[in-house]
Amino acid sequence: MNKTLQTQTNGAPAEQTCAWNIGQFIANAPHKHPPKVRESAQRALIDSLGCIYLGANHPDTQAVLTTTREWGVGDKPIFGSSEKLPAPWAALVNGTSAHAYDFDDWEDPGITHGSAAIFPALLAIADSTMSIDMLFDAWIVGTEVIMRIGQTVNPAHYELGWHTTNTLGAIGAVAACARLISLDPLQARNAVSLSTSMIGGFTSQFGTTAKPLHAGLAAKTGVISASLAAGGATAQPAVFEKDAGFLNAMTAATADQLSASLALLGKAYAVSQFGLHIKKYPSCGCTHLIVEACQNLRAAHSIQPSEILRVETIISDIARSVLPYGVPKNRTEALFSVPWCAAVALTDGFVGVGSFQPEALNRKDLLELSTRISVDEHPRYRGLSFHPDFPDRVKVHLKNGRSLTESIVYPVGSPQRPLEQADLKAKFLDNAAFGKLPLGRAEAMFEMVFETPASKPFSDLFVT
Repeated sequence: MNKTLQTQTNGAPAEQTCAWNIGQFIANAPHKHPPKVRESAQRALIDSLGCIYLGANHPDTQAVLTTTREWGVGDKPIFGSSEKLPAPWAALVNGTSAHAYDFDDWEDPGITHGSAAIFPALLAIADSTMSIDMLFDAWIVGTEVIMRIGQTVNPAHYELGWHTTNTLGAIGAVAACARLISLDPLQARNAVSLSTSMIGGFTSQFGTTAKPLHAGLAAKTGVISASLAAGGATAQPAVFEKDAGFLNAMTAATADQLSASLALLGKAYAVSQFGLHIKKYPSCGCTHLIVEACQNLRAAHSIQPSEILRVETIISDIARSVLPYGVPKNRTEALFSVPWCAAVALTDGFVGVGSFQPEALNRKDLLELSTRISVDEHPRYRGLSFHPDFPDRVKVHLKNGRSLTESIVYPVGSPQRPLEQADLKAKFLDNAAFGKLPLGRAEAMFEMVFETPASKPFSDLFVT
């Protein structure tokens, strides 16, 4: 690859490495974006805010807040609470909250819950006078970086066991923060490189507090890395390419492959190419095809749980790897349990936040049906979570000898089947209500995200 040296405005030479190319994009990308791209940022922000309020009182969030509270007060808000913490800890708590119910958005090439890392980081590092459009711009820059790296290093990076929300998501969070605080290319390069010294986390942690904590850690990494770089901290320019660097240690991709993807930054919007998944159900996205298939069968055939002998579910191999739980022992395991999600959909029809609360988890009818639901896997089209040739499938065997089958290719909320604006609003209002945000404030917040003039301070969103 090209290692030509280039002199910067501050006189510092910088190798043309992957980190440098990302830094150049962070500093020099245009601030005006196509309306559809900006709309993606708006939808991501309102969905993330709803999930933060929803998760504020989740036990996992409270565990993190209880710990960070001991480290001193600050001036950055903890949403869903009256407390304030220093920026890194606010990012940690709000990021954990955003991902606590696994109801937040995600994207395909990076396989990250990027918004749960990016927005809590931005809200923690931002000056209250910064405009709402600056938040959108920074999210776009961070998401572009996640997606372009993701399209190169995945699926191998994810299949190695790395939880991408705390690897690629952290890099996206620092890119967004660096953009928001206007780092120059060299500082932005250092920020990106610094972030790679703080990333990690394994998919084996799914079903525990560590999973949502990974989003919080990614947000914290964004705040700290960008701030360190702004203060003059340096890091390895070739951290992606070095033998003991990111690519060799964490992926199967080459530097040339990553360089080719990064060359697209600023030329074609990855957000437009790949889209965003905004969830309809508050569980791991890999359960959603099964949930909808069960709902469809229940509605079409008026199935009663007492009529069911057993249920077969078929999901992708990558979904199987992150959905290890049968009958769940707690609400966190339930989010990653195909038998539980299928049992709720077949019994209740509606699958919502209440389906994963302690009262629901103690229901004998759901627990019993879960024991009769099996999970198998099918191959998939490599590199994609969903493909028309490999739908997820549910087969319900009834006690009268009949068998009913339903297959779903793309979930509601995916780029192929986007969540309608009315449904997005309903989701936000429900989540906000669960987080004790008054209805009037929640409705005003929703309208402001989509209608506030670009120059208005983002802090206006939170004025009581």
